[in-house]
Amino acid sequence: MILRTSLLALALFSFGCGKSEAEARGEPIETAPSASVAVQAAPTPSPKAEGAELLPLAVGQWTRHSVRRADGTSSEMSYKVVGTEGDAFWIEIESGAPGSGTVISLLITLKDRKDPASSDILAARMKLPGQEMREVRGDSLNSTKDAYKKNMAQMFVPGLAGMPQEDVTVPAGTFKGCYRRSEKTDVGDVHSETTLWTHPSVPITGLVRSKAKDGTGLELIAFGLTGAKSSL
Repeated sequence: MILRTSLLALALFSFGCGKSEAEARGEPIETAPSASVAVQAAPTPSPKAEGAELLPLAVGQWTRHSVRRADGTSSEMSYKVVGTEGDAFWIEIESGAPGSGTVISLLITLKDRKDPASSDILAARMKLPGQEMREVRGDSLNSTKDAYKKNMAQMFVPGLAGMPQEDVTVPAGTFKGCYRRSEKTDVGDVHSETTLWTHPSVPITGLVRSKAKDGTGLELIAFGLTGAKSSL
């Protein structure tokens, strides 16, 4: 999956010599306790898509997707909203099994969920299995900020009103009236066209399923509006 691979590569580059700074800055941080997302049943999806806007972000929201690779293998990836600093949200992405994978957390402002250019990344954290958490802010983030923003593209969804709608069944349930759209993704020399199905009852990205021409894709396994806890 292009998103997962490129995001992890960027994180490895960015965090080679970073140090944790959040506590030293003395800034107020709202955060959930350090732990993995608790396993729980997904809420009953809306009988149909109500409106064409993503849910507002809120601490505690989470999603878990299966990631299908071109070679037929699969893994998991979770998105979680685990805290705030001022008007910015800590969005945590965990690849692999909950509690034992690679974790990347970005402090991001989201002024307009339809326009990636309206966002800014203020800080980044990363933890590899068996290693200490690292954090970078300010000038240390400048070299990779734009690339991180590009890799957070799923956080931004164009106006859905008027797009084709169809029912989609995934492990998390049946979602009626998902909005379907196609996107072209360019990450380095890799170019891909992907079809995405979005439902407003799903938090954070709204993503129910994605499928690229090369066979890669995502499917929603479970989600919740509360209960997300940081893995850092």
